[in-house]
Amino acid sequence: MGRYVFGDGSGERPNQGRKEHKAGKREPTKTPQQPAGRIARLSADAADDAANLFKALGEPSRLQILFFLSQRDEINVTALCEMLGQTQPGVSHHLAKLRQAGLIVMRRDGKQHLYCLNGPKLQGRLKRFLGSFSAGNSRFRLDGFQYGNV
Repeated sequence: MGRYVFGDGSGERPNQGRKEHKAGKREPTKTPQQPAGRIARLSADAADDAANLFKALGEPSRLQILFFLSQRDEINVTALCEMLGQTQPGVSHHLAKLRQAGLIVMRRDGKQHLYCLNGPKLQGRLKRFLGSFSAGNSRFRLDGFQYGNV
């Protein structure tokens, strides 16, 4: 193995976040003090719910599906495949993730599976999460945010 070369060319790692003592011992850098007063925490349930929501939303194809569904009452899988330019198994995988998160609803019509947005569930989860940020917090405001027809 070769030697690492750092900015000074010495092959030694620079002190990362540590101060050098006169005797050559390193001591940890002090972290800035937290402001006085109690800092609110997000409940474990709210954090889990938000993480699952953002996991479901954390893929561009899933966001596209939600956007398409927000414009129509229902869309079948074949139409979604054409809109996304993806194969049926891939689209079905994304639809399953969105269904597990409760963000969309499926109904059968003969052999077709039709999907629609579960607007109230999506709205409720986003409001609950975003509301936890703005409750009593003057640094984060969502004034004027609206969902639905304005």
